Amino acid sequence: MRDFFIWCSGASVEIVKKCDDKEISKYTNIGIVVFCVAFLSIFSATYFLSFAFNTEGTNFVWLYLPIGIIWGFIILSLDRAIVSTISKNDTLNIQILKSIPRVALALMIGIVVATPLEFKIFEKEVNNEINATVSKKVEDESARTIQNEIKTKKEEVAKREKTKEDARINLKNEVEGKTGQGVGYGTYAKLYKEEFDKATQELNKASNELATLENQKVTLLNTIDLEGKVNEYKAQKIGVIERVKVLYSLGGTHLAITILFVLIELLPLLTKLMSNKGGYDELILEEENNKLELARIGHQKETALKNELKDLDNQKYTQKSKIKLEIEKELQKKILKKLAEAQNEIAIKRIDEFRQKNIADPNIPNTQQPINRAKLEDKFWKQKNALDNIEYFFRNGQPQDNELIYSEAGNVSKGVWNYNQTKTEISIDINNQKTEFEVAEIKQDYLKLKYKGLDDSIEFES
Repeated sequence: MRDFFIWCSGASVEIVKKCDDKEISKYTNIGIVVFCVAFLSIFSATYFLSFAFNTEGTNFVWLYLPIGIIWGFIILSLDRAIVSTISKNDTLNIQILKSIPRVALALMIGIVVATPLEFKIFEKEVNNEINATVSKKVEDESARTIQNEIKTKKEEVAKREKTKEDARINLKNEVEGKTGQGVGYGTYAKLYKEEFDKATQELNKASNELATLENQKVTLLNTIDLEGKVNEYKAQKIGVIERVKVLYSLGGTHLAITILFVLIELLPLLTKLMSNKGGYDELILEEENNKLELARIGHQKETALKNELKDLDNQKYTQKSKIKLEIEKELQKKILKKLAEAQNEIAIKRIDEFRQKNIADPNIPNTQQPINRAKLEDKFWKQKNALDNIEYFFRNGQPQDNELIYSEAGNVSKGVWNYNQTKTEISIDINNQKTEFEVAEIKQDYLKLKYKGLDDSIEFES
């Protein structure tokens, strides 16, 4: 139970347990006050909803209890936040500055929680005041016509009374000789006496008529269901705002209870502000510093990881650039090679044209069309009629000293091959053993190489 009250105070239970008994007692007491305010707010909200919807004293009250519990939890959370956000590790000025909005919030919470409870405490007084006010309004509305007549008759009675008083004063002044007509009961005195008697008769008549109207009003009100009309009027027109107005009109007692609830609400905050810095505050500061240090280390690691990933991305980009450059160089070499082949074919064609024109000239040598390297290169040529499986692969790469892959019985070795641009001749160099051939015949899937200067030849298939 103590741990629960410590939690209600907004403090860390684990850290408070490490402190001395004084600190534990302080935060336990703060938590008890916070919990009591939240507990009272449950009844406050439940009762407020019940009378706001005119369901007091009925089973509907239990429908509002879950809402009251939710409201109590909200108040508990707000109070915990108000207390826990005041740090004794701050300076006094900062603590006071931080406490200003929290005090304002605590005042509001205290008033909100106190008002419905005050409705219950002053229920009889509020109801009596409302009943009196409503009864008067119902009576006025029920006897509105006769009430207007009574009002008019009262004005007439007041007027008659003034007339009678004026006549009395005139008669007195005349008898006493203040009017200059002499002292005594003379002619003018008789006239003033007649006016006075007439005014008295008219006043008595108006007063009797007023009494008759008031008796008629009483009789009329006795014939109607005043209590029923009062209840109907209250149900239709008396709401929360009217009740609040009546409650606030009660004055001192109401204000005293409101102030009491506000002080109870402020008590945890004031206790936290007025208490000295204790062991809990030291431990909290130490924990915050540790968390900041861990956050700083984590940020440094995260920054280092981001930089490392950035370096890897840069390396990847550099590698891609190198690969792209190599590909571009390879494509450029192939383009240059194709260009050289095209230039060679053009040159041979022009030599043949020149030879045709000058066929009789013995000094012009006879030329042949060079082999079609596109048919020879980048293919596996398998030697026919060989005891072992022998394959050649003429790789196209350079105008000269091209790469040759030679495979015999599964053993692979590399060599070099070259071709003569003007003659149908190929030289092959494998393991520093150079052999020269003449291309006797070449097709898409057939190749025949003749040893230069000999009648022997080798046949291949693709």
